[in-house]
Amino acid sequence: MKWFTHIFIGRQNVSPFGYPQHYLNFYLVTTAPVFTCLFRFCTNEDKEIKILPKSYVTQATHSNRNLTLRAISDEKVEGTVTKHNNAMGTEKMYMYSGIQLKSLAKLLHCSVNDMQVLVSKYSFFTHLSPELIKEKINIMLFYGLPYSFMSANPRLLYQTSATELKRRLQQFRDHSFLSENSVVTLENLAHYLECRNDQFDWTFKKLCAEKKALEGCYDQTAYIQFRLSVTKEQAQQLLHSYPLQRHLSNTKLKEVLDFFLIETKLGAEFYIKHRKLSMFSIVRLRARWRVIVSEGITSEAKMLYIWNISEEMFNNTYKNNVV
Repeated sequence: MKWFTHIFIGRQNVSPFGYPQHYLNFYLVTTAPVFTCLFRFCTNEDKEIKILPKSYVTQATHSNRNLTLRAISDEKVEGTVTKHNNAMGTEKMYMYSGIQLKSLAKLLHCSVNDMQVLVSKYSFFTHLSPELIKEKINIMLFYGLPYSFMSANPRLLYQTSATELKRRLQQFRDHSFLSENSVVTLENLAHYLECRNDQFDWTFKKLCAEKKALEGCYDQTAYIQFRLSVTKEQAQQLLHSYPLQRHLSNTKLKEVLDFFLIETKLGAEFYIKHRKLSMFSIVRLRARWRVIVSEGITSEAKMLYIWNISEEMFNNTYKNNVV
């Protein structure tokens, strides 16, 4: 019966079965009454047996690579750091004291109750040291992000390293993406800061292209005013009409305006009147414009007909002109 005593009153590290103790703890919580009776029956002893109390709560914590089980007492040790063993090695887990919660709440400018809710809701807080949280908060404050942004996007404290977070925010600042009139808003900034490195690099290049497309204007309203020589009210009306109300990207808007104003020289009035042509790809518009030019078509109605007919009808009708 040596293995029984080893389980109940023996070591706290490795069980006789060879499994880590935190797996065994979970098993004993549910089978303690049976083991107690069996032990006393086999040994004929009535000594006190050290079994996990019923107040223990078993929690399953998921990570990207493994599933671990840990038993946590109702009486949490305040302000301690525990080491959690798993197949991938030793992992630190943090249990915040009341003082530390107050300190974090002060950093985020929120109440202690709100901080407790965040720590309870997001399990990754148990893997973050208070020092690391403070470092990332200070980085975001340095770049002018409000406390409300951090409280609304706590995953930033875990998803991205402090070094990478600083690198991305510096790039945003260098390209004026953190200013008020920017293509990047606080609502979508968190996505750019949380995503993987390769996703960020690709997205950042696209953001730079979007900004460049506006040619110095701070938004599409100002850009339409500049390109079409209209008032601010007229530009806003255009943006709220189809298909511009579907939010064309800055690059697409520039391509379309360049096509009608520079390439075809049809002018701003033609574009405003027939802005529905913006829904077509620039490839389609150019291909059919070549046919219009080769056919010597000058009628506005005929131009619109060629641009709007289906691809099949266009190829059948103008197959000799299609390049």
